[in-house]
Amino acid sequence: MKVKNKILFYFFVFFLLIFFCTSCDEKNTESLITATVTINLRTSDGGSVSGAIVTLDNHKSGRIYQQVATRTDVSFSDVEYGTYTLIINHDGYRRYEYSPLSVQMRTINHTARLQYEGGGDLFAIVSINLTSNDGGSVNGATVILENSNDIDSYSMTSSSSLVTFSGVIYGTYSLTIGHAGYQEYSFSPLSVLSSNVSHSATLISTGGIGLNATVTINLSTDNGGSANGAMVVLENHNGVNTYVLSANTQVVTFYEVVFGTYTLMINHNDYQLFIYEPFSVQTNNVAYTANLVAIVDLTASVNLNLSTDDGGSVFGAIVVLENHSGINSYQETATGSNVSFADVDFGTYTVMINHSGYHSYLHSHLTVQESIVEHTVILVADGSSGLLATVNINFVTEDDNSDFEATVVLVNNYGEEKTYQQSTITPEVVFTDVEYGTYTLIINSLGYKIYVYSPLFVHTNEVNYTANLISENDDE
Repeated sequence: MKVKNKILFYFFVFFLLIFFCTSCDEKNTESLITATVTINLRTSDGGSVSGAIVTLDNHKSGRIYQQVATRTDVSFSDVEYGTYTLIINHDGYRRYEYSPLSVQMRTINHTARLQYEGGGDLFAIVSINLTSNDGGSVNGATVILENSNDIDSYSMTSSSSLVTFSGVIYGTYSLTIGHAGYQEYSFSPLSVLSSNVSHSATLISTGGIGLNATVTINLSTDNGGSANGAMVVLENHNGVNTYVLSANTQVVTFYEVVFGTYTLMINHNDYQLFIYEPFSVQTNNVAYTANLVAIVDLTASVNLNLSTDDGGSVFGAIVVLENHSGINSYQETATGSNVSFADVDFGTYTVMINHSGYHSYLHSHLTVQESIVEHTVILVADGSSGLLATVNINFVTEDDNSDFEATVVLVNNYGEEKTYQQSTITPEVVFTDVEYGTYTLIINSLGYKIYVYSPLFVHTNEVNYTANLISENDDE
């Protein structure tokens, strides 16, 4: 009996050992389960993510994984299963924090959009002007804008030849247009990096497939130099047909060019890159003259005139000019009402001003194409927030057109995402309850050139402004 009890006892101990060892193995195995975590980085203004510091912080173990971004996708391998806080720090952008990020699968993907430090997402008005090669109606065409970040997309069905998207987040887009009886139209990249973007698209009738043309490009130069050696490219927006020739005279001729809509590009070592689009090939013979501009280092003096709506001092305001190319940036601290920048490279700039006690100022489309550029800024005191005004916009047209149709937009320059928009068939628009601030006025009207005016100051109870619209057929 005693022997039997001993055998039972040893058997019980042996069973317990096996049980605990198995449990330990299971726990050890579980702790070794790892995943690949990929963070897809995007920015609200289309800026580079290079240099962003990406951190994964485990809630339980405190283990930290960290990388510095060199491209839009940052991948962490062998990340232990668990719950994490994702933190992203990048100069010029707000700190990004996301929690909890659960890592309980072998592959985890997360997209993070970094917000521009000057004030959240930047927005634009995108206008698509539609025509057809056979004069047919473009009503009912489906127009799609799709951001390269695979997140933001916009779709609209046309009811006229003008399709306007408002509140489009800054970025790079693909434009696709589908319409019964016409070839699909595609254009990429469409850069949306300013407050107002316009693009013209010609839809090609399916009956026009196979038609060919002779295209003649006449080359001239602003300094009388030779254009020999220029590379001339015709690239069809369908992504299929591309024609390339090297110029050995001032005239370049392409034969049997398929009907369609093209981008014309001319590249020469001594001249600025020439791009013209849309280049329409809808007849048997097409001729175009391209004037090449010699490469010179063009610079300007940019003068910013600062004041405040409450009469306060502008001393100490930080003023930044940032080129849309992402290369050139200039910064000054205001010591008086005038801030001057010398030797500013020609280009398009964003103006950012930060001053204690005042709203941050943001103007995203300052064009520097002349030797002297003047820009006036009124900083709005923090205490002015909430004050409202009535803004009256009157239109004057040179032809007194009775069939007037326009979309009118007021975009706040302070990056506070305040946008006011109306459509009208009369030459007057009244906006009520407009918050005090500095605005960009945009008027998009059929038959007229897009009208842009900035800055429009709204610092009194009532503001009146008259816009002179110019016919789109006026070449002046």
